[in-house]
Formats: sequence, structure tokens, C-alpha cells
Amino acid sequence: MHKNEWTLVIFTLAIQAAAGLLLVVFCVDSSALFLGMTQPLGVTSFSILIVVILSVFGLSVVSFHMSNPKNGWKALFNIKSSWLSREIVVISAFTGLISVLALAVFVARVSPETIIIASGIMSLIGFLSVLVMSKVYMLRTLPLWNRWTTPAEFISSSILLGLILYTFILIKHMSSIGGVFENNFLPVLGFLINCCIAVKLIIYQSMLLDEKVTSKKVYSVHFSIRSILLLTGIVFLFAAFLHGSLGLLLAVLSIIFISEIKGRLIFIESFRKVGL
Repeated sequence: MHKNEWTLVIFTLAIQAAAGLLLVVFCVDSSALFLGMTQPLGVTSFSILIVVILSVFGLSVVSFHMSNPKNGWKALFNIKSSWLSREIVVISAFTGLISVLALAVFVARVSPETIIIASGIMSLIGFLSVLVMSKVYMLRTLPLWNRWTTPAEFISSSILLGLILYTFILIKHMSSIGGVFENNFLPVLGFLINCCIAVKLIIYQSMLLDEKVTSKKVYSVHFSIRSILLLTGIVFLFAAFLHGSLGLLLAVLSIIFISEIKGRLIFIESFRKVGL
């Protein structure tokens, strides 16, 4: 695979993970506030920092995919007609806003309620970024991707990566947040991770059952590999929760990332099949 294709893979995964992690931060913090629990501000601030790093890194990497990065600003002029231009604009806005939120959290020390409101609004922008990103992949010449399963697959990937990252951060901060918070949210996070994996497996089968999809034997091999990786992730996930092991959870995250990379490789191979 060419260098610029790898940058595209890294870009999509970084932005999806950033958007998913911010959504999980919003959901957990707002749930904690609603239930009258003390919010894990250490976990929240660290998570927001990771969101900033992922989004800035993703946006920086994608510049290598452009033939002339200096002309990236011209995307503003094609926003009415190009999904690629809309993608760059929306993701740039998301990256800028989350960076401002990070400054407010670490410098201005804003209130937990303000963080919840801001993270909720920015989560919407983040998932708009993921949705617009999926539209770039939906081409008429690629029936496998030009269907509802593409945005569904991108959004489920974003949530899955966000859940695993947040769980990793939560376990890392376990000693400082207290057992009550941990005991209430860790089982829920584990259940949601498994739900996301189940949804992705259903999406894969739906894509292969589509009568418009050609070369099903080739694609079935690719999707079988992804399914095996996800099922392996479930096994490691149970072991990680059973032992409270960061190492095993890191293994889960690595397996999921490999599965997502495999998904992007499927798209690139589909692209080549039609001569694009």
C-alpha cells in the first residue's frame, strides 16, 4: 500500500476515535451528574487531552494525502459540491473547538457542568465529521460501500473505539476515582463494547447479502478475518475485565484497530478494482 493510502487510514481512525471518546466522556459525565455521583474530573480532563491529540494528529497526517497541502484552504470554495471539502472543513472546526475546550479545562478550570454542555455540543460536531467522512466513501461505482451500511459502520467504529479508549483511561485512573464510580460504569462500558461489536458483525453480514455486491467470495474472506478479530477482541475483553488488566485491554484496543485497518484496506482494494 502506498504511503498516502496509509495516511488516509490513520486519518480516518484518529478522527473516529476522537469523536467516539468525546461522546463517551459526555455520556458518562452527564450520567454521573444525573445520578448525583462525583464526576471523575481526572478521567475527563485526560480524555479531552487524548481527543485533542487524536484530532490534531489526524488532521496533520491527512495533509500528506493531499497533492499540494498548501492549497488545503481552498476546500472552503468547494464545500457546496464536494464531500471531501466538507469533510476537511467540519473536521477542522471540530479540532479547533475541542482545542479551545482543552484550554478551558486545563487553564481556565471551568465547571463540570460547563464541560458537559461543551462536550455534548462538540460531540455532535464530531459525529457530523464521521458522517461526512463516510459520505466520501460512498461512490456509485462501489456498490459495496454506496449503501446505508457505510455510515453505520463508521459510526459504530467511532463509538467502539471511544468506549475502549475511555475504559482504558478509567482503569488507569482507578486508584484516584474510587470504587463506587468504577463499579457502576465499568460493567456498562463492557456491555456497550460488546453491543458495538455485535452491531458491526451484523453490518458485515448485511453488506455481503446485498445482491449488488460483486466478488462476494473475495469480500467474504476479508470480512471473515474482521469478524474473527472482533470475536478475539471479545475474549480478551472478558479477560481484561476479570483481571482488571490494562495490558489485556490494550490488546483489545490493538485488535480492534487492526480490524479497522483491515476495513480500510478492503475499501482501497475495492477502489483499485474499478480503476479509481
